[in-house]
Amino acid sequence: MFGYTGDDLAVFGILFTSGLAITMTGIALGGWRHKALVWGLIGFGVFVCLLGVGWGEVKNSFPRFGQLVIAFALPLNQTAVR
Repeated sequence: MFGYTGDDLAVFGILFTSGLAITMTGIALGGWRHKALVWGLIGFGVFVCLLGVGWGEVKNSFPRFGQLVIAFALPLNQTAVR
């Protein structure tokens, strides 16, 4: 899928599924009066999904940001798998 292997595949999975979860939370809160919160969650979720889809390009373009995301996502992935 998208040519990702190893750690890149794990980071893609974490980012994409986290983005979907955040977006779905924003959609579920659609009836709330705080529209800024709802649209903020939806916008942030879409951003995280797109970050996951373009992970290979983002990692190569911004290496320090890539290292930060890897340092966060890999332990989270290992916790979720166990």
